[in-house]
Amino acid sequence: MSSIDQISAEAINRFEAAAFDPSLWLDALQGMADATGSARGQLIGIGGPAVVPFNWVTGFPEKALAEFVTIDGGNPAINPRVAAANIFPDEPVAFERHYDAVRPALKNSIYADFSATYDIPYGCQAKLLEDESGFVGLAALRTERDGRTTERDREVFARIAPHVRAAVRLQVALERQAAKLVVGAFDTMTASVFLCDGAGRVAARTPAADRLLSAGRFSLRSGHLSSRVAAETALLQKTIRRFAAVLPDEPRPPMTTLLLPGAPGDAPLVADIASLPADRWTLGAGARVLLLLRGRKRRSADMADMLAAAYGLSPAEADVALRMLNAESRDSIAAARNVSLDTVRAQIKSIFGKLDVNREVELIARLGPLIYGGGNA
Repeated sequence: MSSIDQISAEAINRFEAAAFDPSLWLDALQGMADATGSARGQLIGIGGPAVVPFNWVTGFPEKALAEFVTIDGGNPAINPRVAAANIFPDEPVAFERHYDAVRPALKNSIYADFSATYDIPYGCQAKLLEDESGFVGLAALRTERDGRTTERDREVFARIAPHVRAAVRLQVALERQAAKLVVGAFDTMTASVFLCDGAGRVAARTPAADRLLSAGRFSLRSGHLSSRVAAETALLQKTIRRFAAVLPDEPRPPMTTLLLPGAPGDAPLVADIASLPADRWTLGAGARVLLLLRGRKRRSADMADMLAAAYGLSPAEADVALRMLNAESRDSIAAARNVSLDTVRAQIKSIFGKLDVNREVELIARLGPLIYGGGNA
């Protein structure tokens, strides 16, 4: 085995492990960087509601990752790397020559300043996956000391890239399968539940949701939920995109409730929309947004299931939360549930922690619109 083959094989093995344990992505990316003589490895998503839904860079400070978003680093009019990915789509590996070719057309030097500040002027890259919402890219980022990539560096990178693509595809498949498992918990609900991914597309849905689609009240267009009323489609998709754009390390916004009157002759529907928990090492293909469509009358069982899914409450905690919203005392809750008062107090403490509230009045303000109607877009 040649030295290039051996170096590539060692890096490839790390990516195969990362697909099953996403917390290993940084280790795998650093292995690729080491194999190509580069300081840093990067896996980045460009496009969709979040514009930069994820950006994993080895040895990069959090400040730099946040600044990348602030300067609109995913914009091809600013970033020569993103521009090169779009202008040279058939190049298996884009590198400094391609970056130099697109720089004259950039509208300002803000990314050049960013690269100089964090010492990543050189490197090479490959586009791994692409769809209408954006692409996933792999890059080796090099310092001034590393210098420009050599032909050997790019050869090693080109050997590793297809295996990274396979690992990304596998993780996407696993995230989508997880979404289907999550939605299975709603199969007995009479309300229609859709789970949307990080691009705002429907990733999984219940049989009740399928029936709603079959009836023609809603449809899927390029994976996005659409109403036959244009204004409802715009409102739904705008709200779903807003919730899908919440990054894993950002606080989740409170649930939103929308009223959807429909076309003449349609029964009005209510949409409850919530951002689902997500860890840092997600590619955005799994469930990021929960959308529950229901009639004006709300079943408490449906609400308990939705609270459990959206906030990670146990079934018992969801029931306690609903009883608190109905102004039941702690003593009456304990009696109704046939548990001790201490158990109820412990459950309430857990509920407060999961919803990030400190008092009962804050809980009511957070969840009240879901029970009593109202909400915002």
